[in-house]
Amino acid sequence: PNRGDCFSHLGIARELSIIESKKIKKENIKFKRHDFDTADLIKVNIKDNNLCSRYACRIVKNIKVKESPQWLKKRLSSIGQKSINNVVDLANFIMFDLGQPLHAFDQDKLQGNLEVRKAKNKEKILLLNEEEVILNKDCLVIADQSSPVALAGIIGGLESSVTKKTKRIYLESAFFNPNSVRGKTRAFGFQTDASIRFERGVDFNIQETAVKRASNILKSLVGGNFGPIQKFSNDSFLPKK
Repeated sequence: PNRGDCFSHLGIARELSIIESKKIKKENIKFKRHDFDTADLIKVNIKDNNLCSRYACRIVKNIKVKESPQWLKKRLSSIGQKSINNVVDLANFIMFDLGQPLHAFDQDKLQGNLEVRKAKNKEKILLLNEEEVILNKDCLVIADQSSPVALAGIIGGLESSVTKKTKRIYLESAFFNPNSVRGKTRAFGFQTDASIRFERGVDFNIQETAVKRASNILKSLVGGNFGPIQKFSNDSFLPKK
C-alpha cells in the first residue's frame, strides 16, 4: 500500500525485472509532430513549484468524443473500470499503464489562462462526482480566471468536464507534491485513483512521456489537431547523478 511506484503495469514490470534480472522491453513513445503553434494555447502560471514541480500539457482541437472502441473497453473492464467515453477512458488507461494520472478539460469551458495555486478560503467547486465542496487555503487547485476547475491530484470539476459535445481538450499531466494531496481526500470523505497515486508519489520523470503516449493513441481514437507540448519543471526534484 505504500509503494506508489507499483500502482501501474509499468511499475510492476520494473519490479519484476529487478527480481528476475531481466530487461524491460521499452516502448518507443514518440510524438513530436504538432499541427499548430501559438493559436489557442493556454498559459499556465504555477504559483508554487514546490507543490507542483513538473507540469506538461497539450491542446487537441477538432476531436470527436464518442464511445470507446471495444479493445479499450475490454482492457478497462478487465481491471474493474467502467467505460465513460474515449477521452476519459484513454486517460484512465494511461494511468493504469504508466502510473501517471492525466486529466482532460473541455477547453471551451475554461475561462482564460490557468494557474496552479492554493485555494482561497471558502472557495467552492462542483466536482466530477457531483459533490460540491468548500475549499480552504490548504487545498491545491487548478483554476482558470474565474474559479477552480480541478482539485489538484484528486479530481476534476464537473463544469469543465469532457462530454460528447467537446471539440477541444486541454490535456494535463503533472507531478504534485504528495503533501499537497495527502489527507485531503480523507477530509472530503472520498478517494480517487489519482489521489491514491499522487499521495504516495508518482514518477517525477514520466509526465511528458504520458502525454506523448496518450497522444499516440488519441490520434487514432478521436483524430484532431495537436498543439505543442508545453512543459514547466523545477528540476531540483530530479534524482542526483
